[in-house]
Amino acid sequence: MSGPRILLVGAGAVGQVYGFHLFRGGARVTFFVKEKYRAGLEADGMPLYPLKGPEKGRRVDFREFDLVSTPEEVAARAWDQVWLCMSSTALKGPWLEPLLAAAGEATVVSLQPGLEDVAYLLARMPVDRLVRGLIPMISYQAPLPGQHVDPPGVAFWWPAAKNPFSGPRDRLRGVIDLLNHGGWASKGVPDVTPQLALGSGLMNPVMAGLELSGWKFKAFGRGEGSRLAARAMKQTAAIAAPGRARVLVWLMARRTTLRLILWLGERLLPLPLEVYLGYHFTKVGDQTRAQLASFIEKGVAASKPVDAIRALADRLPPEPAGVP
Repeated sequence: MSGPRILLVGAGAVGQVYGFHLFRGGARVTFFVKEKYRAGLEADGMPLYPLKGPEKGRRVDFREFDLVSTPEEVAARAWDQVWLCMSSTALKGPWLEPLLAAAGEATVVSLQPGLEDVAYLLARMPVDRLVRGLIPMISYQAPLPGQHVDPPGVAFWWPAAKNPFSGPRDRLRGVIDLLNHGGWASKGVPDVTPQLALGSGLMNPVMAGLELSGWKFKAFGRGEGSRLAARAMKQTAAIAAPGRARVLVWLMARRTTLRLILWLGERLLPLPLEVYLGYHFTKVGDQTRAQLASFIEKGVAASKPVDAIRALADRLPPEPAGVP
């Protein structure tokens, strides 16, 4: 098979969905995974469960991929794109620099939402190779608690809006063309950073408030979780995207709005939203904590109020408590 050679670092719920659509767009797809996962992936492939579109309700078996596990294996091949499909905290590991060095001049696609992630990457690679994207989908390892899915796999849902990416024109075009050809509607924007920053500023306080509420929507809406989250959202948004989307921030940072969004989400999305948020954001709870700490640090440096963010962060246990 000919086509662009794509390496996806991480074969979790995000990497599998992007990898599948890149393959459908004509790419030769390889995943960089830990050695212990190779045998299972080689034997079972990647069962995918779309939650909308013409394949909704059907299992789609994705097997058309290769696997590598070491920088030496990466260096032995040529690559057109390298996709970083992990959390902000997982990005910051000793594996990154050897892998970037082994990838040659490939375009690097970053999907991390953290305020510090771009600077971290650009200390290790040139800016003219970096494309950034915002993850718009919900994807998770199915079944969630209380569900039955056989065989287990990755379920995913995506909104109608196109997936935004930004970066150098030629490299950006190579990314969005593959995704569009693969059925994943994507577009280039001048700079996706403000969207990432504002989204992070609005989302992380809500997830922290939900964790404090035992991942229960009613407890969140009626209790201290939503009050702390709404107050913190105003401060995180002012730090992440100062002067931007003031009406949106004013509207979102209200307990009534938060309750309504969660109520609608439970009824309109084709998945158990309450269970999903508890499951997923417990797994990436270290990222939530790191991002709240980053907001506090940046706010203090800019002489902006952070008392509400700090009050929320201080209530969280050092490690995620899990889903009750």
